[in-house]
Amino acid sequence: MSLTTLIVSAALSQGSDSVEWFFFDLETNGETAEFFSTTSIRPNGETYSYFWTLISFEIQLTNEETGFVFPWEDISGDLPVEYFGGDGTVAGPAPCTILELNPTYPEPPEEPEITGTVGLEIMPNGLGRFYAQDLTFGGYLGYALTGLRVSLVANITASGEAEQNPYDLNGDGVVGFVDLTQLLSAWGQPCNSCPEDFDGNGSVGFTDLTALLSNWE
Repeated sequence: MSLTTLIVSAALSQGSDSVEWFFFDLETNGETAEFFSTTSIRPNGETYSYFWTLISFEIQLTNEETGFVFPWEDISGDLPVEYFGGDGTVAGPAPCTILELNPTYPEPPEEPEITGTVGLEIMPNGLGRFYAQDLTFGGYLGYALTGLRVSLVANITASGEAEQNPYDLNGDGVVGFVDLTQLLSAWGQPCNSCPEDFDGNGSVGFTDLTALLSNWE
């Protein structure tokens, strides 16, 4: 095993086997918003089991005539039960999506005044990304809906070890420019079992470049 392979394997093993992520007050006025965890889970898990609980789902209303902004109101109790929490298992390795909700408030047959996507994913480095995007705000109770604030807690456990993509030379979860640079730096060099020699012919050349580009993400 080469030194590069050892370094990549060590990097992929960093992070805990289980984490508890608290995401408090992801706030947006309609723009895309994101919140990253401060701890990481092992990104090379074969699977990730999880359970999550919604802490609060708050909206903010504004009187457009006077400019008065009402206090935040938690409407989580008015949401369908599937938004209160859930559990499951997803395939690894990272990046992978843990949950993706598409809340609509109020529920039909009423005219929806807030729609969008709220989700949680594990990034290639093992950090959690909690996000809100594709939001559309309308009015509610005669006032403009101008803000959304969401809090959530998630517990995630990594099991097994996913087989590394051989074309992901730097182990960041994506086959891209950094991997291409690493391959080109080894171009024409004789090597014995080096990771850039995909076809195993003892040197890095055009066939290896073609293989990497065929797996570009």
